[in-house]
Amino acid sequence: MARIKHTAGRKVKKSTPAQTGGSSTASPGNQPAAEDYVIQLFEDSNLCAIHAKRVTLLKKDFELARQIGGKGRIW
Repeated sequence: MARIKHTAGRKVKKSTPAQTGGSSTASPGNQPAAEDYVIQLFEDSNLCAIHAKRVTLLKKDFELARQIGGKGRIW
């Protein structure tokens, strides 16, 4: 979970305007929200894989789940 959180944090940092540096103790309230997001993404991706009659999650399942759910779009 820590690796996923770190990777997601880096992606968000890249996509947002320059801000003050963040630390792991700066926003402890973000962890539950991040965990909920990741869990929901895995659940939606799993449904995509099941619909395709597969048991293995593939990258395209995550991409489809994000596209359908509108998650991860920055505008």
